[in-house]
Amino acid sequence: MRLAAALAVLSIVLTGCSGGDDESTPVTTTTQTVTVSEPAVAGTAPDAAVGESLADVVEQVLPSVVNVRTKSFGGGEGDGSGVVLDRAGIIVTNNHVVEGTTSVDVVFNDERHTRPLPGTVLGTSPERDLAVIRVAANDLIPLRVARSTSLRLGDAVFAVGFPLGLGGPSVTSGIVSGLDRTIDGRNGKLTGLLQTDAAINPGNSGGALVDRFGRLVGINTAGVRLAEA
Repeated sequence: MRLAAALAVLSIVLTGCSGGDDESTPVTTTTQTVTVSEPAVAGTAPDAAVGESLADVVEQVLPSVVNVRTKSFGGGEGDGSGVVLDRAGIIVTNNHVVEGTTSVDVVFNDERHTRPLPGTVLGTSPERDLAVIRVAANDLIPLRVARSTSLRLGDAVFAVGFPLGLGGPSVTSGIVSGLDRTIDGRNGKLTGLLQTDAAINPGNSGGALVDRFGRLVGINTAGVRLAEA
């Protein structure tokens, strides 16, 4: 796929976001997430039923959240997370996870993919801290996407990713604690952000923020420590 096509994939993520009436604005958290709101795709993981436990929700989400391992010039190695958006190998992560890397490998929490698959960076949006990766697979399980406009202060959310290089997925819980936030990012200000108090640790970058039904409401990008008054 050419770069223009990759950026078109990115535009689906970006223009599908909403922090209000402007659907060109992504929603992110100050433990930070870029929210997407595309219609559900056939073959995606089903919504969790009302009354299911958090463990049930997490079990549905885990096959759609991946570990992104990178190598860079000079032999440096890095770890991040990613979210499957399409069964044909399209994965979204953070730009800062793949920026300056020489190779990307994707590790799945899925019994069908027991070995890492090499990934190709199709396109990036540094100003949104987003990147799209593709792997050679056509049987992935994309995560169902919620509409960000449905989020309210106090809604329960869960962060899923591969933090701290521990070798397996991790889940933390919290609530939507703020809407339409603005912070300083690596490539300028990030605006229209969603704030959550769910813990975000190194390695969670690019992972999923999901609602109580297991639907994707955001892409975790970083933890931000707010200054005390």
